Amino acid sequence: MPCAAQTLRKSSRVCAPGCSPTDETAEASEAKPHPKIIIDNVIFDGPTPPPDSQTAQRVIDEIKQHQWGTSGWLDEILEIPIRTAWQEEGYFKVMATGESQIVFDDGDTEHVVLTIHVDAGMQYRLGKVSFRTNEAFRTGDPDDPLVFSAAELRPLLALQEGDVFNTTKIRESLDVIKRRYGENGYINFVAAPVTEVDDSTRRISLIFDLDQGRQFRISNVQVHGLDTGREAALLSKLHPGDIFRNSAFKDAVQSLAASLSDDDLYKAFSLRKSEKSATVTIIVDLSHQSSAESQPETDMDEP
Repeated sequence: MPCAAQTLRKSSRVCAPGCSPTDETAEASEAKPHPKIIIDNVIFDGPTPPPDSQTAQRVIDEIKQHQWGTSGWLDEILEIPIRTAWQEEGYFKVMATGESQIVFDDGDTEHVVLTIHVDAGMQYRLGKVSFRTNEAFRTGDPDDPLVFSAAELRPLLALQEGDVFNTTKIRESLDVIKRRYGENGYINFVAAPVTEVDDSTRRISLIFDLDQGRQFRISNVQVHGLDTGREAALLSKLHPGDIFRNSAFKDAVQSLAASLSDDDLYKAFSLRKSEKSATVTIIVDLSHQSSAESQPETDMDEP
């Protein structure tokens, strides 16, 4: 293999979160489109290796298998596969820097060797977990009611107090909470975690700010493309005034068109929301099908 002096064409260095580019880099970016990037090798430099060898290999494979093609590709690598791998192991404040060395450049594609230095910092564990509404935060009234009690919401989290703090599991837990609210008509629900870091105990406490919104009910159901019998069967399961539940709607449609995949189903309906009355009109359109079993072609506004 040729030595670095023979193969090295150009190198650049960035940090995560991203640094401002040098004038030379900025001028090069403006001069021509950035070529596609292929990572030939990834080297971890410094005293902090990945959390374990299996994780290291997974991260390296992910980086090498992806074809990068934007001017911010190195920042993206440092922020997503690198920092995510450490943050899943509790290194919440991890910082990473990287240097790319081009070993081959044919004008359209750059083959590079990537050297990454990681400063992991402390490993944290989950501390206390609490829930509050956005309104409670705005007004300072701790008694602003939650739709679901903390005792109901806490088991939905994938982590227990004392577990290694894992940002990916926190995001997955937020998705589960969102589904719980959505299945009870709260289709505008938004949640955001607020972290309180205590370096002395190496614990991170979480406060979940919940913008619960209003509970939506069905105002009307419009059906296109079903025969009279199937339309009547569908309407018998979806009644005006009922709480809008996505799973109940899906089950009702799929009971009449069992071959519909989830993607097909979502393409076959849309929701028309009225924020003022907190109601939804459900529009089911299978008119572009030869039968209710064929694939829908309409667009969908998924709740």
